[in-house]
Amino acid sequence: MKQLMFLASLFLSFLMNSNIFAASGSEAKINLELRVHIITNLKMKKERLEMECWLTEKDFDKVVLPELNKIWAPANISFTKGPLTYSPALEADDKEQLISNIVNAKRNSSGKSDPLRMESLRKLIDWKQHDNKVINIYFVPYLGETFQGVASTSRRGKIVRRSAFVGVYTDKPSGAKKKPQKFTLMERKQRFKIGSISRTLAHEVGHLLGLSHPDPKTQKKYGLVMGGKKPGYEFTQEEMVLARKNAVKISK
Repeated sequence: MKQLMFLASLFLSFLMNSNIFAASGSEAKINLELRVHIITNLKMKKERLEMECWLTEKDFDKVVLPELNKIWAPANISFTKGPLTYSPALEADDKEQLISNIVNAKRNSSGKSDPLRMESLRKLIDWKQHDNKVINIYFVPYLGETFQGVASTSRRGKIVRRSAFVGVYTDKPSGAKKKPQKFTLMERKQRFKIGSISRTLAHEVGHLLGLSHPDPKTQKKYGLVMGGKKPGYEFTQEEMVLARKNAVKISK
């Protein structure tokens, strides 16, 4: 009897520390609404390539959202699309300079972004369309050299603004040595290379749910959505627990 109880406890421990347990439905599914903004009237030019936001609502509904939910399924977190708007960029007097600040943004020696990049992008967005009660997704043409997405959480009193920005063009595969290329919608049944719009969105949503990049020097699990060594499409058990905890707060 003692041996059976010991084996049962080992099996339970295995389930508790595996993705199988997380996706088993033993915990209630948490659903989060997304407010989607496709930024139009925003042309960015780099190396004779003119970039505009080519993503459509159909692309999001048929490919991006289902793939996002597939990636997050092990954590039993799902996403639904709220209102989707095609939102024109604001016509600021210094619009061309703001665009230039974004297009020419580079990482510093520590891999950090030029803060002027996001300051400039925010000045081009009509924030009246933003819904502070949910996660807002902004699709833009391009986010600067080797950048594919960025997450931003800002607070003003009790109001929390959660935003994820994703570029539909990327030059990350070449390390910005070649001109940007159209970002694929998804990358299914392939070994991870550069990811996709769907995976990038899953990664940025992870940041909005409190997840950080793993430290490559100490990480033990590879193939993670949040990056580190050999990035991929999985989460650690600890990441899923933390994401669910924060998702519950957002869903209230």
